[in-house]
Amino acid sequence: MALPPSSMGPILDARLSLEKCSSAADRVSAVTPLESQIRVVPPSEYKAAAQCLAEAFVEDHVIRYPIDTPDRAHWTEDQRFTLHRQALEYITYAHCVKGLVTTVGDDYGCVALWMPPGKTMDDWCTILRSGMWRLNFQLSSEGKKRFFDEFLPLLHRTKEEVMGERDDDCWYLVYLGTKVNSRQRGYARKLVEHVTAQADHENRACYLESSNDINPVIYGKMGFKFIKKIYLNLLAWASHQICLVLTSPFLLSIYPDRTNDPSLDGYRLSSRFTPCPTAFLWSSLDDVDRRRTTKKPSRLQWAVQIRKGVLLMYGRYFNELL
Repeated sequence: MALPPSSMGPILDARLSLEKCSSAADRVSAVTPLESQIRVVPPSEYKAAAQCLAEAFVEDHVIRYPIDTPDRAHWTEDQRFTLHRQALEYITYAHCVKGLVTTVGDDYGCVALWMPPGKTMDDWCTILRSGMWRLNFQLSSEGKKRFFDEFLPLLHRTKEEVMGERDDDCWYLVYLGTKVNSRQRGYARKLVEHVTAQADHENRACYLESSNDINPVIYGKMGFKFIKKIYLNLLAWASHQICLVLTSPFLLSIYPDRTNDPSLDGYRLSSRFTPCPTAFLWSSLDDVDRRRTTKKPSRLQWAVQIRKGVLLMYGRYFNELL
């Protein structure tokens, strides 16, 4: 990578003691009894939780897809890991504020990031508070194309397609990672079932993506089923697959469709629902639609939003805006 990560301290370092967990975190804690080892991570502990995820996904090619780019091939592994960790810190903090972050085990052995129904971290306030706006300057030119033009639109579009009318009414497991020395202890299952029990009580679905071929088998034991396969393929030599799975109180009807992958029998999702506790669908997106779903903000718009973010940061000292 061309330049070392920004030395500028993240916005979210200021007055962390004033931050509170999201209302979803309080609701889950109140309704679903926590096991003795499980606890909700407050915003003041976001860095330790992000460190767990950074270690868990250090060799994940999908998570590092925007970081391991040809135009930063000269970067050292330490520089790559630093940017990898910083990106996860931004995302973890955003979930502490707007979603639900839980951990179990010693020294944050396993961490889960959930986005509750009806919640999102795409608003400008959360982007500025969490520091996610920094990625627009920290990622390389190729990395920004991969992250903003391909990765995020593909995930958003696919989730919307799969969940249909329930897209805003489901629990979304964004990240689930376990440190190497904390694996094989059932921590991941505890964190997943901690929320799926609440989702079952609310009669809501849970949705997630997995970039590891082994994980679908593990998630299957927790009640999840395959939905479809999608691919990151901005460059022909950098093709990575993501398996989508979800658990739901409904059966998603499936019908034959055309596909170029003979091993998948070509299935696509129908919007009709019939009562059944599980869902199954396996499909393929061989040709990723790389058209932008939203117009990229201009430099002037970025400058205006950054200026607002600076004012927002200083406003925190007076406890007026946040």
